[in-house]
Amino acid sequence: MNKLDELAIRKHLPASLRDIEITLFDSIDSTNSYAKQLDVDSVHLIVSDTQTGGRGRVGKSFFSPEGSGIYMTLALKEQETCDFTTVIAAVAVVRVIIKRGTSNVGIKWVNDIFHKGRKVCGILCERKENTVIIGIGLNLFTTVFPDDIAEIAGSLELDCDRNGIIAEITAELFKVKELNPQEIIREYKSHLFILGKEIEYIRNGTVKKGIATDINEYANLIVKTKDGEDILSSGEISLKSKNFAE
Repeated sequence: MNKLDELAIRKHLPASLRDIEITLFDSIDSTNSYAKQLDVDSVHLIVSDTQTGGRGRVGKSFFSPEGSGIYMTLALKEQETCDFTTVIAAVAVVRVIIKRGTSNVGIKWVNDIFHKGRKVCGILCERKENTVIIGIGLNLFTTVFPDDIAEIAGSLELDCDRNGIIAEITAELFKVKELNPQEIIREYKSHLFILGKEIEYIRNGTVKKGIATDINEYANLIVKTKDGEDILSSGEISLKSKNFAE
């Protein structure tokens, strides 16, 4: 049931997307790295059963064991900024997870999705000229993680067909893209679990603390500090607790 199959993915896609280009691998270093080598005409979906060099934001790796997750990249002819595309992708993934009957799902700004206090999905958006590259890694059945991420990584433990989930995420991303930016920000914000909580972040090489209070229309994070207000457009944040979401 969980062998990746191009025809099965196409079958689950809406008619408007069934002609997109799809490339499947048993193993690859990184679906995002492969996408960067392509000359994309419209939409190209790259999926692999495992990644040997899966990448996350700020140089981090993404653990990608075979047969237990979704490692996919969508390459689109797109002028949207990477930061806002990350927001669109996060909303799409959360929608699919919730539709599949999973609750306790939240977004940790800007690109991580958590379930029951553990990270189950990471999103990495990059740009190559006029192509935006959207990498999504989602842990479905993974139960054993490397020691360095064992306390924070988790899995949805969904009994599902990976081909169907890949198609659903792809279709939902295009649905979200059709919304106006205000609607997208509103939905994204509704899933943020960090608002009202104390966070740590690095600004100009210095570790700072503050309360995450809101996001603006560009999905920048607004943080209230003892010195005033910071607006974060990118970067990593952390919370005090190892369990990030209730």
